[in-house]
Amino acid sequence: MSPKLSRATTVVATLALAAIALLATLTGAAHGTSRGAERITLRGVTVHGVDKPIRVTATGPINGHGTAKDDDNPNGKGVLILYLQNGEVSITNKTTSLEAKLNARRCTATITERGTFEIVGGTGQYKRATGNGTYTNRRKLIGARTPNGSCAGRSAPPQAAYDNVVLTGEAAR
Repeated sequence: MSPKLSRATTVVATLALAAIALLATLTGAAHGTSRGAERITLRGVTVHGVDKPIRVTATGPINGHGTAKDDDNPNGKGVLILYLQNGEVSITNKTTSLEAKLNARRCTATITERGTFEIVGGTGQYKRATGNGTYTNRRKLIGARTPNGSCAGRSAPPQAAYDNVVLTGEAAR
């Protein structure tokens, strides 16, 4: 085999592989499919029993900014719904551990919840959304105080609750 033929064969093979890769990419783009690492951050605040909107930031195949609602069903299986610019995403979760630390002197508590999540569907650009991973919810509670300044503890609802939830895993859309 001459060196020119070998070089020509290599060029043709390289071009063929590049064309196959381009076709696969275009086919995925035409169907709107994207798969990869996902990170979703939720921040929620409750003050004097009034929930503020839950703020969402998502990066990965599911991406954007928006709000969320925890849609609890009567059968006890809740669904978290993310409302993003390009559609909604539905997520279920399962708690695997829960740890609470009380600071009676400061009248605060920190609750750390860990678990798994699953993306179970969506609308718009996310109508075929799937995925799963793990999450951590860090909740800080500011307790109510009695008229004499001591911590009311369980006898009164918290003055405020701050939630910071981070979901990490894989997603596709």
